[in-house]
Amino acid sequence: MGLGSFLLLQVTLRAGALVASQPALTLGDAFLSAVLGVVLFHEHIELGVRIVPDRR
Repeated sequence: MGLGSFLLLQVTLRAGALVASQPALTLGDAFLSAVLGVVLFHEHIELGVRIVPDRR
């Protein structure tokens, strides 16, 4: 798992400037965390609208 993260980081940083790499790093971390939760811990991800409006 650590080696995979390191390789993804290296591939992302080779994409160009940090401005181009930063969104991929941010989204890749969240995506990998969700995948590991489903695969390793058998979590269930429910998709749909889950936004509660804020009334002030």
